[in-house]
Amino acid sequence: MTTRRIAALAIAAATLTATALASGPSLAAGFDTQLGEAQAASLAQPEREIRDTIATHLSTAESLQAQGREAEAQPYLNLARGLLGLPVEQSVPFRTQTAERPTGGLQAERN
Repeated sequence: MTTRRIAALAIAAATLTATALASGPSLAAGFDTQLGEAQAASLAQPEREIRDTIATHLSTAESLQAQGREAEAQPYLNLARGLLGLPVEQSVPFRTQTAERPTGGLQAERN
């Protein structure tokens, strides 16, 4: 699979995620339902590379969910569903890390 193809698929999945966020609760479905739909749809995927990528992401999502880490599992499930052309859901907002501005540092040492 070419780098361009992978990049295009990642962009498509991100676009689908953004669409789902904008759509609100209309796409809401339980994690198990979403996972089952994605697993069933993945069987019909004709391209081996994409099918393998989807299987890896679904397996990771299923494993994380089994550990009770559903919030961490959802992005993996979303990517797999996006690659399959299924609607995706973002049930928990993305958490971003922000760096705190250092206090003191070189400026304090110079003074």
